Amino acid sequence: MFKNSFGLILGMLLLAGCGYKESVVQNNDIAYLEFSRNSFESLTVHINESRYITLERCNPEEGCDENIRYEVPTGTLLIEVFDKTNNQIYRDNFYLGSGNIKKVVLP
Repeated sequence: MFKNSFGLILGMLLLAGCGYKESVVQNNDIAYLEFSRNSFESLTVHINESRYITLERCNPEEGCDENIRYEVPTGTLLIEVFDKTNNQIYRDNFYLGSGNIKKVVLP
C-alpha cells in the first residue's frame, strides 16, 4: 500500500510541475526624449518624419531648462529640429531601447 501511495503522489507532483507555465509581460515599448536648449524661441521637433513636437517659446527669467520628457517609440529614431523660420538647427539618428532616456542638447 505504501508503494502505491508513493507512486500516486510522485505522479501527481510530476503532472502538476509540468503544467506550470511562467510568462514575461512587457508593459510598454516606450523611450523618452529630453531637450535642453539655450535659445528662447519656439522650436519644432520632427521624429521619424511622422510625429511633431512643438517646444514652446520660453521666458528667460523662468528658465528654459525644464527637462520635460516626451514619450517616443523605441527603435531607431531620426530627430530633426527646426526653428521658427523653418531652418534645420539639429539632426541626429540614434537607437533608443525600452525605458531609455536620450537628452538632446540643442544649440
